[in-house]
Amino acid sequence: MLMPEITSTDGFYSNVRFQMKRFDSVGTAYLTGDFNCWGEGSIAFTGRKLLSAEIALPPGRYAYSILINQYHKHQENGRPARKRSHLELKLEKAYHNPALSQFSCLSEGLMELRIAVPRETKKVELHCKGKILFKNRTKVDNYDIVSFLVDGSSPYSFTVEGERLPHSGNYYPKNSTKRMYDSSGIIYHIFPDRFNRGKGANGEGFEEWGAKPLWNNYFGGTIRGIVEKLDYLKNLGVEYIYINPINEANSNHRYDVSNYYEIDPILGNTDSLKHLVSESHKRGMKVILDMVFNHSSTTFEPFLDLIRNGRNSEFYNWYIFHSDNFKVYRGRYRPDSKGEEPPYETFMGHGMLPKLNHSNKEVRNYFREVIRYYGDELNVDGFRFDVAHSIHLDFFREIGNDLKRTNKLILGEAWCVSPIFLKEKYWNSVTNYYMRDAVISYVKGSITISELYSRLEKFLITTGRTEAERVMNISDSHDTVRILNKLGGSKRKVELAFAILYLLTGLPTIYYGDEVGLEGGRDPDDRRCFPWKKKDEELLSFFKKLGDFRIKNDIAYGGAISFTSRPNVDTLIRFKKKCQIRLCVPKGRTKLPTKFSDFLVVKHSKAASGLLDRGDFCFVVSPNE
Repeated sequence: MLMPEITSTDGFYSNVRFQMKRFDSVGTAYLTGDFNCWGEGSIAFTGRKLLSAEIALPPGRYAYSILINQYHKHQENGRPARKRSHLELKLEKAYHNPALSQFSCLSEGLMELRIAVPRETKKVELHCKGKILFKNRTKVDNYDIVSFLVDGSSPYSFTVEGERLPHSGNYYPKNSTKRMYDSSGIIYHIFPDRFNRGKGANGEGFEEWGAKPLWNNYFGGTIRGIVEKLDYLKNLGVEYIYINPINEANSNHRYDVSNYYEIDPILGNTDSLKHLVSESHKRGMKVILDMVFNHSSTTFEPFLDLIRNGRNSEFYNWYIFHSDNFKVYRGRYRPDSKGEEPPYETFMGHGMLPKLNHSNKEVRNYFREVIRYYGDELNVDGFRFDVAHSIHLDFFREIGNDLKRTNKLILGEAWCVSPIFLKEKYWNSVTNYYMRDAVISYVKGSITISELYSRLEKFLITTGRTEAERVMNISDSHDTVRILNKLGGSKRKVELAFAILYLLTGLPTIYYGDEVGLEGGRDPDDRRCFPWKKKDEELLSFFKKLGDFRIKNDIAYGGAISFTSRPNVDTLIRFKKKCQIRLCVPKGRTKLPTKFSDFLVVKHSKAASGLLDRGDFCFVVSPNE
């Protein structure tokens, strides 16, 4: 049996080669695991008699599978597999590399330093000229991270169990954060059919606004309706407007695109989009479009041509057929079922969503031109790539080269914390579902603030400190239960969750309606209409104050995060060059801080005005001494 092989290592990242023997029925072979969020297609095996794939991984325990023709798990020896395989990479000795931002980074005069050590290591010391403001040790998979926050930049070294690192000389910080956004960095996420119809729309042919959302009903939201609410978004402090797909499609969610160069006429047209971009830019806001490149609809012309002409189609290699059965598969196939499987690869077995073949350079070039059209000709500011963890990595290498001289977001959808996508610069932002789960768990009381910080440390050591400046920090989305429902209907907990998101490094994201108490359960209930006539004004006022507070204190850029935990209060701290921004979360009755240059108090308890109690929280900005 062939086993994963470590071909080289720098002491932390190991290049691991996965191999398997080719056999007759192999059309495609994908390496899928928790290192690429179980993406089906991002890591493809290549070769003739012996198939191989190689990736660089940090220490940790990994589960993985090899998928043959997308739907069938196999072992390295080619035998069918029912279970996932496992791989463990161990950290043999202490590791620090100042060239990587997750280990060494300067931000507003502060040094963030991290060193990875084997779990059994007992003593780690830092030597530098600056004042050590914070030290923490975090368990990450099968090793530990010891982190330090230092006031001031200087040469430095470590002592680990009595051994000096480096053995001679000193380390020097080589990375620094860069301002990635102009003001708040706040993203507002819009599902366009449900946000706003616009003035003069009579609603003919659509559901009554606010009726129950179904998989197949339409409510008639438009791009013009978004334009009419730009001042509303500006008052929330929004800098980025992220819009779910707007291309011509066959559904209300539009993740089944039939024409990538046309706007769905229900929403508007190209002029509508140009107007939205122009009016957003006038207000200092940017527009991010959702791009569905992993798969298309079955009514996309290349797929229609392939169905009509089979192997004679000029688009035959745009999709991945494993038989000459050129017909549309209209159901959903599940690998554990006994039904007929699709003749072609799909998105999650949905026959009406055939997977595009990004191993084909023609396909990659086509979609590079789509990006050029929207980015250059229509002046769109960024792109969120749907199912990005399943798209061949060559596509993102090329997109990165196309956009490297711009400041456009390359935002990949992924539902795990992956050591691949941001570190290797395939994307410059990611949907941070990992920290979403951590924040929700803390607010619900199922983890401590120490555990919340540990999860943040794992995210930073995996993705990189400078890379974290752009990540899309979310509380919910069109694919999840609404945050208000997730937190049991508690507005207080919703406010606390967003307070944490607004303090963390990255781009805090409001899913339309969260700011006015919009509820929603599982799909499609999480896509209700915005309640313009029934807004929760109290909650909306909080979001406006929170946005103003973030902008006024420049929370969006720079600094570093730490925490304290005392019997009566948890405190999450953002250190900056001139001040400390503290989010205080009482666990019992405690006094309000008395020294501050700015503050924001949210009270839900009946404690006296000078006190905070469980359910309250406050931001306090204190100048550095």
